[in-house]
Amino acid sequence: MKKRNIIFIVIAIVIIVIVVFVLLKTNGNDEKNIAFATIKKGTLSISISATGTIEPLSKYPVMASISGRVEKIYVDYNSIVKKGETLAIMEQTDYIAALKNAEIGLKNAELSLKQEQLNYSNVKQLYDKNFKTSLELTTAQLALEKAKLELESAKVSYEKAKQNLENTVLKSPIDGFVLERNVDEGDFISTTSSSLNELFTICPDLNKLRVSASVDESDISSIFSGQKVTFTVLAYPQDIFYGKVSQIRLNATETSNVITYNVIIEATNSDNKLFPGMTASIEFLTESEEEGFLIPTSALSVTINPETKSIGKYRIQLPEKKSYPLEGANQLNAKPNPDQTLSSTSTGTSNNGSNENSNNNSKNGDFLANMKVIWIYDQNTLTLYPVLVRVGSSNGKQTVVYSDKLKDGMIIVSSYINKKKKSNGTNGSNSMMGGPPRF
Repeated sequence: MKKRNIIFIVIAIVIIVIVVFVLLKTNGNDEKNIAFATIKKGTLSISISATGTIEPLSKYPVMASISGRVEKIYVDYNSIVKKGETLAIMEQTDYIAALKNAEIGLKNAELSLKQEQLNYSNVKQLYDKNFKTSLELTTAQLALEKAKLELESAKVSYEKAKQNLENTVLKSPIDGFVLERNVDEGDFISTTSSSLNELFTICPDLNKLRVSASVDESDISSIFSGQKVTFTVLAYPQDIFYGKVSQIRLNATETSNVITYNVIIEATNSDNKLFPGMTASIEFLTESEEEGFLIPTSALSVTINPETKSIGKYRIQLPEKKSYPLEGANQLNAKPNPDQTLSSTSTGTSNNGSNENSNNNSKNGDFLANMKVIWIYDQNTLTLYPVLVRVGSSNGKQTVVYSDKLKDGMIIVSSYINKKKKSNGTNGSNSMMGGPPRF
């Protein structure tokens, strides 16, 4: 008999342990299914999102105008240069020789001209004394004109040879720094090939930059010159940079049947955090809501069954009355009766007749159209309680709400997944979904 009692006791203990374990596990899972966020007081900005690439505001290429091999390079990436400073030198041997030949040709042309001038003068004197024929005079005159043309050609050849020699020295066109270096010592540069023709790219500075953004055709109507813009880059995800639209280019780009337009944004870079080539996540500011409380948009869809006593360690605290008062109505730009409740509003009962009752219902309906319930978390008491708010504008991620029951820094339930389902297979949702609750 005692042995049988012991067995029953052991079985009971095992059952109790299993039940406690299941309950603890369920509560623990419930806690994992709830997420929180902090309410912040501020101004919500409605914006259009786009991506773009950061570029220098201006840049100057240094081109090779002659063919040859690069003999010496004096600068590298990011080198600070002055206007006229030597960047590189190409081999000069052939060009020095060409200049000397051109110089000799010029001197020969000058001597030939002097000789023909003297010859023409002699023939002219003899012609005047009838010792030379008109044909001989004409021949001497043509020889003189030819010598003049040969001298002009020699001068052009000399200047060209001189310029080619000067072009072997590549110089910076402006004060700035070397943004790109596309050549190494020993490379052969050909003027017939464009691949190595742009040897250096000089940028004045990076204090001012531009962002080239691609904006979808459905959003381009909301973009205008001078529009304020904010953007972030992957290198500094917590930093917000500012700019404004300077140009909307009308030339459309089509990629996979998607039409986009190039929008140029000017921005300052006083702290030199932005580099050319960075990808920018851009927000074009199109609208601003009046100051209110900013919450995650997902918080407006949180559903908690009023019959729920707790979610894990969090206790549900409901209003003492069976009807939930319109708290913060004066903050919501409405003036309902102080004793009015959501339950009376929804039933629409009135002692003043059906017409007045209908008008009241219409007014109350307009007032409640933008009303939602959010859930506040009290850290001190580990309780969750509902607050009725008026909903303002939203940018998708955040929504601005209004209520005199809210304070900056309050903790809100941003999401909750109730995995406990009723026997009919529905989620534990209640009348709070999409509107005010009735308790």
